[in-house]
Amino acid sequence: WKGRKKVYGYSGNPLEEIVKAANSYNPDILVAPEFMLYDGKKPLSEDEKKAAAARIMQEVDRKDMLIMPGTAMWSAKYSRVFNSCPVISDGKVEDYSKGMRTDEDGVIADNLDLYFGTGIERGKIIKWKGLDIGLEICADHKVGRLLDAGRRVDIHIVTASGMDHEPKNDCSRIGGDFVLCDGFEGRRNEVLQKKSIDEFELLYPVRGGSSVEIYSLPLEVED
Repeated sequence: WKGRKKVYGYSGNPLEEIVKAANSYNPDILVAPEFMLYDGKKPLSEDEKKAAAARIMQEVDRKDMLIMPGTAMWSAKYSRVFNSCPVISDGKVEDYSKGMRTDEDGVIADNLDLYFGTGIERGKIIKWKGLDIGLEICADHKVGRLLDAGRRVDIHIVTASGMDHEPKNDCSRIGGDFVLCDGFEGRRNEVLQKKSIDEFELLYPVRGGSSVEIYSLPLEVED
């Protein structure tokens, strides 16, 4: 997904755009940037967050697609707000909540008169079609939360709003890939193949539209 929105919220209809991109381009994996599911005004309720993921799951034609549709700010209790990314595939949804509070998270929480709740997972590792896929949200990558898990992955994905690739915290295996989907205005996505422990090759999109970039990663998935 091309980074083209501001840090606090997305002005279009994110669910419609996600479903349209999934059904138009039919990728194996779809990733959207941080705050894609936040309107910049109020957090979702837990039921609204679940309903958003359920709508994506229902309306996307290809059910085995792995979808990480960016993050939502949501509140299960009135005292805390979380920044979480749903992980959707094969009729199942798992959540990963950001573990590191940034200034942006703090401003949002303060404006809502809520505390920012940090996730307890040290990055998330997803098993999908024979691949190990790691997921972090923005500043989680800066401090190396997935690295703390002590595992190498086939694809290391970061959904972000203003983040750089940190080579020392890159958990992709040799021959694997690092994917940074950054939605901060003026930022660009970054997709890298790891050639050695400290050597990376920049990959370029093979096609795309005004808001979507399509990359071809040199990995095979199981049927």
